[in-house]
Amino acid sequence: MVCWHGMTEPGIWAQRLDSLGNRLWGDNARRISPIDGSDFRACVDGQGGFYFTMREIANYSILRGQHLNADGYCQWADSGLALVVTTYPLMNPSPAPDGQGGFYLVWVDYRPPYSSNPGVFRQRFNALGQPLWSPATGIFLVQFSYNNNNPFQVLPDGQNGILMHLIPSGVGPNPLFRIGSTGTVLWQNFWASYNGSALLVAGEPGIFYLGYKYFSNPNTQYLLARKVSVAGSSLWPDTPGLPGTLMMHRPDRYVQHWNICPRDGQLYGVAVIEYGQFQNQQGWLAVQALDEQGAMRWTSEGITASILNGYSQHIDYPQGFPDASGGLSTVSQYQYYHEPNDTKDLYAKHVNVGGALGGPFPLGVTLTPQSSPVIMPPQGGSFSYNLAVADTDTVGGLIDLWITATLPSNIELEIIHREDLTMPAGGTLARSNLMQTVPAAAPPGIYTYSLYAGDYPSKTAWGEDSFSFEKQGAGGWGLGAGEGWRLSGDL
Repeated sequence: MVCWHGMTEPGIWAQRLDSLGNRLWGDNARRISPIDGSDFRACVDGQGGFYFTMREIANYSILRGQHLNADGYCQWADSGLALVVTTYPLMNPSPAPDGQGGFYLVWVDYRPPYSSNPGVFRQRFNALGQPLWSPATGIFLVQFSYNNNNPFQVLPDGQNGILMHLIPSGVGPNPLFRIGSTGTVLWQNFWASYNGSALLVAGEPGIFYLGYKYFSNPNTQYLLARKVSVAGSSLWPDTPGLPGTLMMHRPDRYVQHWNICPRDGQLYGVAVIEYGQFQNQQGWLAVQALDEQGAMRWTSEGITASILNGYSQHIDYPQGFPDASGGLSTVSQYQYYHEPNDTKDLYAKHVNVGGALGGPFPLGVTLTPQSSPVIMPPQGGSFSYNLAVADTDTVGGLIDLWITATLPSNIELEIIHREDLTMPAGGTLARSNLMQTVPAAAPPGIYTYSLYAGDYPSKTAWGEDSFSFEKQGAGGWGLGAGEGWRLSGDL
Protein backbone atom coordinates (compact mmCIF):
# COMPACT_ATOMS: atom_id res chain seq x y z
CA MET A 1 0.00 0.00 0.00
CA VAL A 2 1.21 3.52 -0.82
CA CYS A 3 -0.20 6.80 0.56
CA TRP A 4 0.11 10.41 -0.55
CA HIS A 5 -1.31 13.90 -0.13
CA GLY A 6 -4.22 14.76 -2.43
CA MET A 7 -3.26 16.82 -5.48
CA THR A 8 -6.65 18.27 -6.47
CA GLU A 9 -8.66 17.40 -3.34
CA PRO A 10 -7.51 17.76 0.27
CA GLY A 11 -6.82 14.72 2.39
CA ILE A 12 -4.83 11.51 2.10
CA TRP A 13 -5.14 9.00 -0.74
CA ALA A 14 -4.01 5.38 -0.92
CA GLN A 15 -3.54 2.65 -3.50
CA ARG A 16 -2.79 -1.03 -3.18
CA LEU A 17 -0.71 -2.88 -5.78
CA ASP A 18 -0.37 -6.60 -6.35
CA SER A 19 2.93 -8.33 -7.15
CA LEU A 20 2.52 -7.51 -10.86
CA GLY A 21 1.89 -3.81 -10.24
CA ASN A 22 -1.84 -3.93 -10.92
CA ARG A 23 -3.91 -1.29 -9.11
CA LEU A 24 -6.38 -3.02 -6.77
CA TRP A 25 -8.25 0.00 -5.41
CA GLY A 26 -9.50 1.47 -8.68
CA ASP A 27 -7.70 3.61 -11.22
CA ASN A 28 -8.27 6.70 -9.09
CA ALA A 29 -7.27 5.09 -5.74
CA ARG A 30 -9.19 5.65 -2.49
CA ARG A 31 -9.39 8.78 -0.38
CA ILE A 32 -8.83 7.39 3.11
CA SER A 33 -9.00 10.72 4.97
CA PRO A 34 -10.57 14.08 4.10
CA ILE A 35 -8.30 15.63 6.73
CA ASP A 36 -4.79 16.45 5.63
CA GLY A 37 -1.96 15.02 7.70
CA SER A 38 1.76 14.35 7.94
CA ASP A 39 3.99 11.63 9.37
CA PHE A 40 1.56 9.07 7.97
CA ARG A 41 2.37 5.36 8.21
CA ALA A 42 0.48 2.08 7.93
CA CYS A 43 0.68 -1.54 9.05
CA VAL A 44 -1.25 -4.70 8.18
CA ASP A 45 -4.16 -5.78 10.36
CA GLY A 46 -3.56 -9.53 9.92
CA GLN A 47 -6.84 -9.96 8.01
CA GLY A 48 -5.93 -8.53 4.62
CA GLY A 49 -6.50 -4.91 5.61
CA PHE A 50 -4.46 -2.06 7.06
CA TYR A 51 -4.27 0.40 9.91
CA PHE A 52 -3.28 3.93 8.86
CA THR A 53 -2.05 6.64 11.26
CA MET A 54 -0.99 10.29 10.91
CA ARG A 55 -0.85 13.56 12.79
CA GLU A 56 -3.16 16.35 11.69
CA ILE A 57 -1.53 19.26 9.90
CA ALA A 58 -4.14 21.69 11.22
CA ASN A 59 -3.64 20.49 14.80
CA TYR A 60 -0.33 18.88 15.73
CA SER A 61 -1.84 17.75 19.04
CA ILE A 62 -4.04 15.10 17.41
CA LEU A 63 -2.97 11.68 16.13
CA ARG A 64 -5.60 10.29 13.83
CA GLY A 65 -6.12 6.77 12.48
CA GLN A 66 -8.22 4.75 10.04
CA HIS A 67 -8.90 1.04 9.54
CA LEU A 68 -9.05 -0.10 5.90
CA ASN A 69 -10.34 -3.45 4.71
CA ALA A 70 -8.69 -5.45 1.93
CA ASP A 71 -10.62 -3.45 -0.69
CA GLY A 72 -9.46 -0.12 0.70
CA TYR A 73 -12.77 0.96 2.25
CA CYS A 74 -12.79 2.80 5.57
CA GLN A 75 -14.09 0.75 8.49
CA TRP A 76 -14.34 3.71 10.87
CA ALA A 77 -15.88 7.14 10.32
CA ASP A 78 -14.89 8.88 7.07
CA SER A 79 -12.60 11.22 8.97
CA GLY A 80 -11.16 8.35 11.01
CA LEU A 81 -10.72 8.39 14.77
CA ALA A 82 -8.72 10.74 16.97
CA LEU A 83 -6.51 8.13 18.63
CA VAL A 84 -4.49 10.45 20.86
CA VAL A 85 -5.44 14.03 21.77
CA THR A 86 -3.38 16.40 23.94
CA THR A 87 -2.64 20.13 23.95
CA TYR A 88 1.01 19.62 23.04
CA PRO A 89 2.77 18.60 19.81
CA LEU A 90 2.69 14.92 18.86
CA MET A 91 4.90 13.46 16.12
CA ASN A 92 5.93 10.31 14.26
CA PRO A 93 3.01 7.95 15.02
CA SER A 94 4.16 4.44 14.10
CA PRO A 95 1.70 1.49 14.13
CA ALA A 96 2.44 -2.24 14.34
CA PRO A 97 -0.02 -5.17 14.36
CA ASP A 98 -0.65 -6.84 17.72
CA GLY A 99 -1.39 -10.28 16.26
CA GLN A 100 -4.94 -10.26 17.65
CA GLY A 101 -6.72 -7.96 15.20
CA GLY A 102 -5.67 -4.68 16.78
CA PHE A 103 -2.52 -2.59 16.70
CA TYR A 104 0.14 -0.84 18.75
CA LEU A 105 0.99 2.83 18.35
CA VAL A 106 4.27 4.49 19.34
CA TRP A 107 4.85 8.24 19.01
CA VAL A 108 6.96 11.24 20.07
CA ASP A 109 5.23 13.45 22.65
CA TYR A 110 6.07 16.97 23.91
CA ARG A 111 3.69 17.08 26.87
CA PRO A 112 5.25 18.35 30.12
CA PRO A 113 7.75 17.60 31.49
CA TYR A 114 9.09 16.63 28.05
CA SER A 115 8.84 20.01 26.32
CA SER A 116 12.58 20.25 25.59
CA ASN A 117 13.55 16.63 25.12
CA PRO A 118 10.42 14.75 24.06
CA GLY A 119 9.16 11.51 25.47
CA VAL A 120 8.30 8.31 23.63
CA PHE A 121 4.80 7.00 24.45
CA ARG A 122 2.98 3.80 23.58
CA GLN A 123 -0.62 2.56 23.43
CA ARG A 124 -2.50 -0.47 22.17
CA PHE A 125 -5.85 -0.28 20.33
CA ASN A 126 -8.43 -2.92 19.43
CA ALA A 127 -10.04 -3.29 16.01
CA LEU A 128 -12.57 -0.58 16.89
CA GLY A 129 -9.84 1.95 17.65
CA GLN A 130 -10.41 1.84 21.39
CA PRO A 131 -7.36 2.19 23.69
CA LEU A 132 -6.65 -0.90 25.80
CA TRP A 133 -4.18 0.56 28.31
CA SER A 134 -4.58 3.20 30.96
CA PRO A 135 -4.20 6.11 30.67
CA ALA A 136 -5.83 6.43 27.23
CA THR A 137 -3.32 9.10 26.23
CA GLY A 138 -0.51 6.53 26.41
CA ILE A 139 2.21 5.14 28.64
CA PHE A 140 5.58 6.87 28.87
CA LEU A 141 8.60 4.78 27.85
CA VAL A 142 11.73 6.93 27.69
CA GLN A 143 12.88 10.51 27.12
CA PHE A 144 15.32 11.24 24.33
CA SER A 145 16.41 13.81 21.75
CA TYR A 146 16.47 13.10 18.05
CA ASN A 147 17.07 14.88 14.75
CA ASN A 148 15.75 12.58 12.03
CA ASN A 149 12.38 11.83 10.47
CA ASN A 150 12.32 8.20 11.61
CA PRO A 151 13.31 8.21 15.29
CA PHE A 152 12.29 4.60 15.86
CA GLN A 153 11.33 1.33 14.23
CA VAL A 154 8.47 -0.80 15.56
CA LEU A 155 8.10 -4.47 14.61
CA PRO A 156 5.73 -7.19 15.87
CA ASP A 157 7.62 -9.74 17.95
CA GLY A 158 5.54 -12.72 16.75
CA GLN A 159 4.18 -13.28 20.26
CA ASN A 160 1.54 -10.50 20.37
CA GLY A 161 4.06 -7.88 21.50
CA ILE A 162 6.43 -5.48 19.76
CA LEU A 163 10.11 -4.60 19.50
CA MET A 164 10.95 -0.88 19.55
CA HIS A 165 14.30 0.30 18.20
CA LEU A 166 14.90 3.94 19.19
CA ILE A 167 17.33 6.09 17.22
CA PRO A 168 18.29 9.26 19.13
CA SER A 169 20.37 12.08 17.71
CA GLY A 170 24.10 11.68 17.29
CA VAL A 171 26.08 8.47 16.93
CA GLY A 172 24.32 6.47 19.62
CA PRO A 173 24.18 4.12 21.37
CA ASN A 174 20.61 3.20 20.39
CA PRO A 175 18.27 1.30 22.74
CA LEU A 176 16.06 -1.68 21.92
CA PHE A 177 12.92 -2.51 23.93
CA ARG A 178 10.47 -5.38 23.92
CA ILE A 179 6.92 -4.48 24.98
CA GLY A 180 4.41 -7.16 25.97
CA SER A 181 0.68 -7.28 25.25
CA THR A 182 -0.16 -5.57 28.58
CA GLY A 183 2.23 -2.67 27.96
CA THR A 184 4.98 -3.99 30.22
CA VAL A 185 8.63 -3.62 29.20
CA LEU A 186 9.79 -7.26 28.99
CA TRP A 187 13.44 -6.38 28.45
CA GLN A 188 15.61 -3.51 27.30
CA ASN A 189 19.09 -3.12 25.84
CA PHE A 190 20.40 0.45 25.84
CA TRP A 191 23.47 -0.51 23.77
CA ALA A 192 21.78 -2.44 20.97
CA SER A 193 23.12 -0.41 18.02
CA TYR A 194 24.82 2.84 17.01
CA ASN A 195 24.40 5.72 14.56
CA GLY A 196 21.33 7.59 13.36
CA SER A 197 20.71 5.29 10.38
CA ALA A 198 20.70 1.98 12.25
CA LEU A 199 18.22 -0.63 11.02
CA LEU A 200 16.16 -3.32 12.71
CA VAL A 201 14.69 -6.05 10.49
CA ALA A 202 12.80 -9.27 11.20
CA GLY A 203 14.37 -12.58 10.24
CA GLU A 204 13.18 -16.12 10.79
CA PRO A 205 10.53 -16.57 13.53
CA GLY A 206 11.80 -15.29 16.87
CA ILE A 207 14.93 -13.72 15.35
CA PHE A 208 15.76 -10.09 14.57
CA TYR A 209 18.79 -8.44 12.98
CA LEU A 210 20.40 -5.04 13.54
CA GLY A 211 22.69 -3.29 11.08
CA TYR A 212 24.54 -0.07 11.87
CA LYS A 213 27.58 2.07 11.17
CA TYR A 214 30.15 2.51 13.91
CA PHE A 215 33.29 4.62 14.06
CA SER A 216 35.74 5.58 16.77
CA ASN A 217 36.92 8.40 14.52
CA PRO A 218 35.41 9.62 11.21
CA ASN A 219 38.16 8.02 9.13
CA THR A 220 37.72 4.51 10.56
CA GLN A 221 34.18 3.34 9.84
CA TYR A 222 32.70 -0.13 10.19
CA LEU A 223 29.41 -1.73 9.16
CA LEU A 224 28.37 -3.92 12.09
CA ALA A 225 25.49 -6.30 12.74
CA ARG A 226 23.78 -8.16 15.56
CA LYS A 227 21.49 -11.18 15.63
CA VAL A 228 19.03 -10.97 18.53
CA SER A 229 16.46 -13.46 19.79
CA VAL A 230 12.97 -12.41 20.84
CA ALA A 231 14.08 -13.17 24.41
CA GLY A 232 16.74 -10.46 24.11
CA SER A 233 19.82 -12.70 23.77
CA SER A 234 22.61 -11.71 21.39
CA LEU A 235 23.29 -14.76 19.22
CA TRP A 236 26.51 -13.62 17.54
CA PRO A 237 29.76 -12.77 19.33
CA ASP A 238 31.12 -9.23 19.09
CA THR A 239 34.23 -8.83 16.97
CA PRO A 240 37.13 -8.02 19.33
CA GLY A 241 37.36 -4.28 19.88
CA LEU A 242 33.99 -3.55 18.25
CA PRO A 243 30.45 -3.25 19.68
CA GLY A 244 28.97 -5.82 17.32
CA THR A 245 29.80 -8.38 14.65
CA LEU A 246 31.92 -7.01 11.81
CA MET A 247 30.14 -7.07 8.46
CA MET A 248 32.30 -4.77 6.36
CA HIS A 249 35.27 -2.42 6.72
CA ARG A 250 37.53 -0.61 4.28
CA PRO A 251 40.38 1.34 5.88
CA ASP A 252 40.15 5.14 5.52
CA ARG A 253 36.78 4.94 3.76
CA TYR A 254 33.34 6.27 4.66
CA VAL A 255 30.20 4.15 4.84
CA GLN A 256 27.57 6.47 3.35
CA HIS A 257 24.42 4.36 2.88
CA TRP A 258 23.58 0.76 3.58
CA ASN A 259 20.85 -1.81 3.94
CA ILE A 260 20.53 -5.30 5.41
CA CYS A 261 18.35 -8.25 4.39
CA PRO A 262 18.16 -11.69 6.05
CA ARG A 263 17.41 -15.04 4.45
CA ASP A 264 17.63 -18.61 5.76
CA GLY A 265 19.49 -17.64 8.93
CA GLN A 266 22.10 -15.55 7.13
CA LEU A 267 22.36 -11.77 6.92
CA TYR A 268 23.27 -9.92 3.72
CA GLY A 269 24.42 -6.33 3.57
CA VAL A 270 24.87 -3.80 0.78
CA ALA A 271 26.68 -0.49 1.31
CA VAL A 272 27.86 2.58 -0.55
CA ILE A 273 31.46 3.21 0.51
CA GLU A 274 33.27 6.37 -0.56
CA TYR A 275 36.60 8.12 -0.17
CA GLY A 276 35.14 11.05 1.71
CA GLN A 277 32.18 11.90 3.89
CA PHE A 278 30.62 14.10 1.20
CA GLN A 279 28.69 12.85 -1.81
CA ASN A 280 31.19 13.89 -4.47
CA GLN A 281 33.87 11.30 -3.87
CA GLN A 282 34.79 8.20 -5.84
CA GLY A 283 33.52 5.04 -4.20
CA TRP A 284 32.06 1.57 -4.44
CA LEU A 285 28.87 -0.39 -4.06
CA ALA A 286 29.92 -3.32 -1.87
CA VAL A 287 28.09 -6.39 -0.57
CA GLN A 288 28.70 -8.86 2.24
CA ALA A 289 27.06 -11.95 3.76
CA LEU A 290 27.28 -13.32 7.31
CA ASP A 291 26.55 -17.01 7.84
CA GLU A 292 24.39 -18.51 10.60
CA GLN A 293 27.19 -18.04 13.16
CA GLY A 294 27.96 -14.46 12.10
CA ALA A 295 31.15 -15.29 10.18
CA MET A 296 31.88 -13.30 7.02
CA ARG A 297 31.42 -15.41 3.90
CA TRP A 298 33.45 -13.00 1.80
CA THR A 299 36.43 -10.73 2.55
CA SER A 300 36.16 -8.08 5.26
CA GLU A 301 36.09 -5.39 2.56
CA GLY A 302 33.08 -7.06 0.96
CA ILE A 303 32.62 -7.75 -2.74
CA THR A 304 32.69 -4.73 -5.05
CA ALA A 305 29.57 -4.88 -7.19
CA SER A 306 30.02 -1.48 -8.85
CA ILE A 307 32.56 1.33 -9.01
CA LEU A 308 31.40 4.93 -9.31
CA ASN A 309 32.98 8.23 -10.19
CA GLY A 310 31.66 10.39 -7.40
CA TYR A 311 32.45 13.61 -9.22
CA SER A 312 29.76 12.93 -11.81
CA GLN A 313 27.52 10.27 -10.26
CA HIS A 314 26.31 9.04 -6.91
CA ILE A 315 24.59 5.88 -5.62
CA ASP A 316 21.61 6.10 -3.27
CA TYR A 317 19.06 3.75 -1.70
CA PRO A 318 20.97 0.46 -2.00
CA GLN A 319 18.72 -2.58 -1.65
CA GLY A 320 19.60 -6.27 -1.42
CA PHE A 321 17.63 -9.37 -2.40
CA PRO A 322 19.18 -12.73 -1.41
CA ASP A 323 18.44 -15.73 -3.62
CA ALA A 324 17.90 -19.40 -2.79
CA SER A 325 21.44 -20.38 -3.84
CA GLY A 326 23.14 -17.95 -1.43
CA GLY A 327 23.82 -15.15 -3.90
CA LEU A 328 22.60 -11.57 -3.72
CA SER A 329 21.00 -9.18 -6.19
CA THR A 330 21.32 -5.45 -5.59
CA VAL A 331 19.19 -2.58 -6.88
CA SER A 332 20.32 1.03 -6.42
CA GLN A 333 19.55 4.50 -7.70
CA TYR A 334 22.34 6.12 -9.71
CA GLN A 335 22.21 9.91 -9.94
CA TYR A 336 24.19 11.69 -12.64
CA TYR A 337 25.26 15.24 -11.92
CA HIS A 338 25.87 17.90 -14.58
CA GLU A 339 23.12 16.40 -16.74
CA PRO A 340 19.64 17.84 -17.36
CA ASN A 341 17.49 17.47 -14.23
CA ASP A 342 20.25 15.47 -12.50
CA THR A 343 19.24 12.25 -14.27
CA LYS A 344 18.41 9.27 -12.05
CA ASP A 345 18.39 5.63 -13.13
CA LEU A 346 17.94 2.28 -11.38
CA TYR A 347 20.64 -0.35 -11.85
CA ALA A 348 20.85 -3.96 -10.67
CA LYS A 349 23.75 -6.34 -10.16
CA HIS A 350 24.06 -9.94 -8.99
CA VAL A 351 26.79 -11.51 -6.85
CA ASN A 352 27.02 -15.29 -6.91
CA VAL A 353 27.21 -17.47 -3.80
CA GLY A 354 31.00 -17.70 -4.06
CA GLY A 355 31.38 -13.93 -4.31
CA ALA A 356 32.00 -13.75 -8.06
CA LEU A 357 30.14 -11.10 -9.99
CA GLY A 358 27.59 -12.32 -12.45
CA GLY A 359 24.40 -14.18 -12.00
CA PRO A 360 22.24 -14.01 -15.10
CA PHE A 361 24.32 -12.27 -17.75
CA PRO A 362 24.11 -12.58 -21.53
CA LEU A 363 25.79 -15.71 -22.86
CA GLY A 364 26.05 -16.89 -26.44
CA VAL A 365 26.05 -20.71 -26.51
CA THR A 366 26.79 -22.88 -29.55
CA LEU A 367 26.79 -26.70 -29.69
CA THR A 368 27.80 -28.08 -33.09
CA PRO A 369 28.25 -31.71 -34.26
CA GLN A 370 31.32 -32.27 -36.41
CA SER A 371 29.22 -34.09 -38.98
CA SER A 372 25.53 -33.97 -39.74
CA PRO A 373 23.07 -35.62 -39.64
CA VAL A 374 24.02 -37.65 -36.56
CA ILE A 375 22.67 -41.22 -36.85
CA MET A 376 23.57 -44.04 -34.48
CA PRO A 377 23.19 -47.70 -35.62
CA PRO A 378 21.32 -50.26 -33.45
CA GLN A 379 24.59 -51.51 -31.96
CA GLY A 380 25.40 -47.98 -30.72
CA GLY A 381 28.35 -45.78 -31.55
CA SER A 382 29.72 -42.30 -30.93
CA PHE A 383 29.68 -38.81 -32.37
CA SER A 384 32.01 -35.81 -31.94
CA TYR A 385 31.13 -32.16 -31.48
CA ASN A 386 32.47 -28.72 -30.52
CA LEU A 387 31.04 -26.16 -28.13
CA ALA A 388 31.59 -22.51 -27.28
CA VAL A 389 30.17 -20.18 -24.61
CA ALA A 390 30.77 -16.46 -25.11
CA ASP A 391 30.18 -13.50 -22.79
CA THR A 392 28.28 -11.29 -25.19
CA ASP A 393 28.65 -8.32 -22.84
CA THR A 394 31.64 -7.41 -20.66
CA VAL A 395 30.46 -8.87 -17.37
CA GLY A 396 32.52 -11.98 -16.70
CA GLY A 397 32.32 -14.18 -13.63
CA LEU A 398 31.73 -17.81 -12.72
CA ILE A 399 29.43 -20.04 -14.74
CA ASP A 400 28.38 -23.68 -14.69
CA LEU A 401 28.01 -25.99 -17.70
CA TRP A 402 25.86 -29.09 -17.93
CA ILE A 403 24.97 -31.43 -20.78
CA THR A 404 21.86 -33.60 -21.09
CA ALA A 405 20.37 -36.07 -23.54
CA THR A 406 16.59 -36.15 -23.81
CA LEU A 407 15.39 -39.65 -24.76
CA PRO A 408 12.51 -40.32 -27.18
CA SER A 409 10.34 -40.93 -24.09
CA ASN A 410 11.14 -37.33 -22.93
CA ILE A 411 13.22 -38.62 -20.02
CA GLU A 412 16.17 -36.29 -19.51
CA LEU A 413 19.51 -37.95 -18.79
CA GLU A 414 22.33 -35.82 -17.40
CA ILE A 415 25.59 -36.62 -19.15
CA ILE A 416 27.99 -34.38 -17.18
CA HIS A 417 28.25 -31.06 -15.39
CA ARG A 418 31.06 -28.69 -14.41
CA GLU A 419 30.69 -25.90 -11.85
CA ASP A 420 32.52 -22.61 -11.21
CA LEU A 421 34.22 -22.19 -14.56
CA THR A 422 35.76 -18.74 -14.96
CA MET A 423 34.30 -16.72 -17.81
CA PRO A 424 36.58 -13.80 -18.70
CA ALA A 425 34.79 -10.50 -19.24
CA GLY A 426 33.95 -10.41 -22.93
CA GLY A 427 35.73 -13.74 -23.43
CA THR A 428 34.85 -17.22 -24.70
CA LEU A 429 35.08 -20.74 -23.30
CA ALA A 430 35.58 -23.23 -26.15
CA ARG A 431 35.92 -27.02 -26.22
CA SER A 432 36.72 -29.11 -29.33
CA ASN A 433 36.60 -32.78 -30.27
CA LEU A 434 34.37 -33.93 -27.44
CA MET A 435 33.13 -37.45 -28.16
CA GLN A 436 29.85 -38.88 -26.89
CA THR A 437 29.27 -42.65 -26.78
CA VAL A 438 25.70 -43.93 -27.24
CA PRO A 439 25.12 -47.48 -25.87
CA ALA A 440 23.56 -50.27 -27.88
CA ALA A 441 20.76 -50.58 -25.33
CA ALA A 442 19.57 -47.00 -25.93
CA PRO A 443 16.03 -47.18 -27.32
CA PRO A 444 15.38 -46.18 -30.94
CA GLY A 445 14.07 -42.75 -31.84
CA ILE A 446 14.99 -39.06 -31.97
CA TYR A 447 17.15 -37.65 -29.17
CA THR A 448 17.93 -34.04 -28.21
CA TYR A 449 21.48 -33.35 -27.06
CA SER A 450 21.68 -30.06 -25.08
CA LEU A 451 24.29 -27.78 -23.54
CA TYR A 452 23.30 -25.33 -20.79
CA ALA A 453 25.35 -22.49 -19.31
CA GLY A 454 24.29 -20.74 -16.11
CA ASP A 455 23.72 -21.75 -12.50
CA TYR A 456 23.73 -25.53 -12.14
CA PRO A 457 22.42 -25.93 -8.55
CA SER A 458 19.19 -24.11 -9.43
CA LYS A 459 19.20 -25.43 -13.03
CA THR A 460 18.90 -21.83 -14.26
CA ALA A 461 20.23 -21.51 -17.80
CA TRP A 462 21.49 -18.13 -19.02
CA GLY A 463 22.17 -19.55 -22.45
CA GLU A 464 21.65 -22.90 -24.21
CA ASP A 465 21.91 -24.72 -27.50
CA SER A 466 21.11 -28.22 -28.76
CA PHE A 467 21.00 -30.55 -31.76
CA SER A 468 19.13 -33.76 -32.54
CA PHE A 469 20.37 -37.22 -33.41
CA GLU A 470 18.70 -40.48 -34.29
CA LYS A 471 19.19 -43.99 -32.85
CA GLN A 472 18.18 -46.77 -35.31
CA GLY A 473 16.90 -49.63 -33.23
CA ALA A 474 18.24 -51.15 -30.01
CA GLY A 475 20.50 -54.09 -29.44
CA GLY A 476 22.17 -55.83 -26.51
CA TRP A 477 21.17 -55.61 -22.87
CA GLY A 478 20.94 -52.81 -20.34
CA LEU A 479 18.69 -50.03 -19.21
CA GLY A 480 19.46 -47.90 -22.19
CA ALA A 481 18.88 -44.67 -20.27
CA GLY A 482 21.97 -44.80 -18.11
CA GLU A 483 24.46 -47.45 -19.09
CA GLY A 484 27.32 -46.72 -21.44
CA TRP A 485 26.73 -42.98 -21.98
CA ARG A 486 30.37 -41.87 -21.83
CA LEU A 487 31.77 -38.45 -22.71
CA SER A 488 35.42 -38.31 -23.76
CA GLY A 489 37.24 -34.98 -23.61
CA ASP A 490 37.64 -32.13 -21.13
CA LEU A 491 34.45 -30.21 -20.50
